Amino acid sequence: MTKHDTTNRAIQIVGLAAFAGLAVAVQSGWTKGFDWVVLIWLRGHASPALTWVMKIITDLGSWVVVVPVSVLVALWLYSDRERRGDFPFFVLAVAGASLLNGLLKWAFQRPRPGFGLVEAAGYSFPSGHSMEAFSFYGSVAILLWGYARSRRAKVMLAGSAAVLVAAVGLSRMYLGVHYPSDVIGGFIASTIWLSLCAQYARGRRDSGRRAVE
Repeated sequence: MTKHDTTNRAIQIVGLAAFAGLAVAVQSGWTKGFDWVVLIWLRGHASPALTWVMKIITDLGSWVVVVPVSVLVALWLYSDRERRGDFPFFVLAVAGASLLNGLLKWAFQRPRPGFGLVEAAGYSFPSGHSMEAFSFYGSVAILLWGYARSRRAKVMLAGSAAVLVAAVGLSRMYLGVHYPSDVIGGFIASTIWLSLCAQYARGRRDSGRRAVE
């Protein structure tokens, strides 16, 4: 087992334990106090200008942005022979996260907060925008990692992805369509999913190298 395999395995085990614990807490109502304290605080600081900004930010994790940009990234990967091996990873990471979110929502069927500043259909846990943003921007950061030669560039790349993902999660809470525990659950689920996708992609590349040899 390589160092990458060990790291991925650790991420998956810790992530599954964290998600399971959070899911139990959500289903048992243990997160209710925390969730509402945060939502009420955010609503108390709402303003028309901030709401306008948050609506724009929330779109960064919606299909309106993720789908067309994902298509462009997928076309780039597939058309570039040197990057074509990353095509399955990216498609699986982004499309799979959406499917996984649908399954998890169906499994838990948690109602939304019910006082949203925007319309939102479906169940609440885990947050779909948070999962999609994490998987999309996270996978793009992974794909661009090799182009970041310096440590500073890598920090900026990782930081930019983290800020975008966190901003989308915050916007969902501010707009009143998700509880904080929904957003946290989405981030944890996507962390596990990205780790599985990265492990699959690495195994696929290693198998290809052995076949060539």
